[in-house]
Amino acid sequence: MIDQQKNIPSLRAIATPDRATSVKARESWQMWGIISEFVEASERLSEISPSVSIFGSARTAPDSPRYQRAVEIARKLSDAGFAVISGGGQGIMEAANKGAFGGRSPSVGLNIELPHEQCENAYQNISLRFRHFFRAQGFLRQVRGSLRRDAGRVRHAR
Repeated sequence: MIDQQKNIPSLRAIATPDRATSVKARESWQMWGIISEFVEASERLSEISPSVSIFGSARTAPDSPRYQRAVEIARKLSDAGFAVISGGGQGIMEAANKGAFGGRSPSVGLNIELPHEQCENAYQNISLRFRHFFRAQGFLRQVRGSLRRDAGRVRHAR
């Protein structure tokens, strides 16, 4: 059912042709930006196998037992031959990269550019930067498994 109180114009409903063209052009260029990030990530990550992604909070402090445990798990995975992929930020993401960085397999950070939030950590052998939130595709496309740190427990997925 259509909500009659919302004003959601289609491109054809935009009053002037110049304005409609401007909107379409901006959206088209944004689409090409997303595609270029996706292609770059696919090319850079295609040879990284096997790999595991580790998800977790950016707000976990380095002196936290969860942080320390994530470092240990990532190091063991890296030494076992798995590249470790994280969001590349602070907290559990940093712990995952730190553990893998000290191991024998690559530590990968998929960093999103946010205005006031994330800065990349220093423990990345491969660091990719994204402006668009589709980066989760990079987490899941190449991996054989993933771990999520949640409320002090490790949950295995996949």
